[in-house]
Amino acid sequence: GRAGGPWQDNSEATACNKCKAAFSMLRRRHHCRNCGLVFCMVCSSKVCVLPHVDPVTPQRVCTDCFKSFDALPRSASDGSRGRRRSAEIPSAYAGRDRSPMERKGSR
Repeated sequence: GRAGGPWQDNSEATACNKCKAAFSMLRRRHHCRNCGLVFCMVCSSKVCVLPHVDPVTPQRVCTDCFKSFDALPRSASDGSRGRRRSAEIPSAYAGRDRSPMERKGSR
């Protein structure tokens, strides 16, 4: 992968690199903080601690990068599984992939 490499330019990403769903005003682009590619919210809903980005704060990652971290062997010293700290984007952010008008209508 492109771990720590440059981000894919938004103008190059007309659809999610995983599920191929087209981006629109309602389906927003999200960069995986590990590989730098662009994904929809569903395909980038996982988070991991990425020491090359921030040694403490979990970062948004795509499902493929998350799976590769999940496969890392457990560390003998701390019992953690590689760099993974948590699995999902917090629910407080769940509605951010919708437009303000769409969020207002869901109340």
